[in-house]
Amino acid sequence: MLRRTIRRIGRLDRVTTFDEDHALHERIARILASLEPPPPAGPPRDELVAHLHESQVVG
Repeated sequence: MLRRTIRRIGRLDRVTTFDEDHALHERIARILASLEPPPPAGPPRDELVAHLHESQVVG
């Protein structure tokens, strides 16, 4: 996939070369479907607001 993308970005291949590669599109779809979303970056908003409020009241 990377090789095809780099060749397309570098204008070494025509757009149709990538567009017509249905096997590659199916492979990409399978890989993306198998990925799990990343965990949240931090606590939920309500919990974060509560912590901020506590730090202002105590501190």
